[in-house]
Amino acid sequence: GAVGSTYNYAAPLYHEVVDHFTKGDHASAMLLQRKAVQVVQFLKRFGGLATGKAIMNILGVEVGAPRLPFRPLSMEDISALERGLREIGFFEFCSRKH
Repeated sequence: GAVGSTYNYAAPLYHEVVDHFTKGDHASAMLLQRKAVQVVQFLKRFGGLATGKAIMNILGVEVGAPRLPFRPLSMEDISALERGLREIGFFEFCSRKH
């Protein structure tokens, strides 16, 4: 088991990692794990809690603003976040919705 905030919106990717690993296809599991690392590295540019909430909102799951003392991302940051997520293919492998 593990605890990870990215599991909220990247569950399909992590499920694929586990499925490939369980089937013994370690090469595919490693490639997908690298994608997960790429997502996390990109998200670190924006911070933690507020970024996760922004992504959930982008995906259509309204989760509200982060609790104090955290502040929500600016509209400019949200635009940059969504643009960057599209550039790394996030919506293709992390969400069945987009």
